[in-house]
Amino acid sequence: MLILTAARRAQSVDQDLQFVRRTLGVTPDRKGEVSVSFGLLPRGPSEIALLTRSMAEILLELGAGIEVPADHVAQGRTAASTRQAGSEDPRDRPFVRIRSSASPPGDSYAAVRYRGTWYWIDDDDIASKRIFSFLLIFFSLAETGVTPQAPVLTVPAN
Repeated sequence: MLILTAARRAQSVDQDLQFVRRTLGVTPDRKGEVSVSFGLLPRGPSEIALLTRSMAEILLELGAGIEVPADHVAQGRTAASTRQAGSEDPRDRPFVRIRSSASPPGDSYAAVRYRGTWYWIDDDDIASKRIFSFLLIFFSLAETGVTPQAPVLTVPAN
């Protein structure tokens, strides 16, 4: 739930709120609140509908920027990275820069060894650390922690 009204605020804030309302085409309810929900279309004037990517789509996008060893690509073990850290256009750069090498990293925020190759996020890469941490929070929110129970079926023996 978003609150787009307040009892006391500066005039510049009021102008910003008006801009947000006009741009998003929303009208807060009686309490000044706007609901945010998952979906293609809002169900009413006080709702913002968001059609977000699935966690699998987010991981695929993240994987497109991993620096993979050239020999792994040549062997057909993986596809080449489609997002390069040195790309001129920031939209073509990886969201999280995951580096790789045969030797362990010196100073990493997170690292894992997989099939003889080390993959890591540099500890001094604040942007990658922020996004990676944000994704970890998303994963924890996506987990319900409740294991679904199988239905119980009673079959009469008579």
